[in-house]
Amino acid sequence: MNSTKSPVPLARRPVTTAEISDIDDQFDACDVDGDERIDFTEFSALLDRLGSEVPMRRRRRRFDDIDVNRDGRIDRREFLEWLERA
Repeated sequence: MNSTKSPVPLARRPVTTAEISDIDDQFDACDVDGDERIDFTEFSALLDRLGSEVPMRRRRRRFDDIDVNRDGRIDRREFLEWLERA
């Protein structure tokens, strides 16, 4: 008999201080106007710099998924949570 095992979720490890610093640098690079939030234009420019060919509709959906509080901007906490999920 061939039994199928359920996948075991991977344990999450804490984010290191060095990783937080790198995340802050990435966030600051996206935050072109320096207002501590990333708007859709800044997010789309980031995707362009990364060479992404994601269509505008999917970019908008991805942005909206990251913008958990639905204020039209991605704050540093939302950005960190998105990177942790990615």
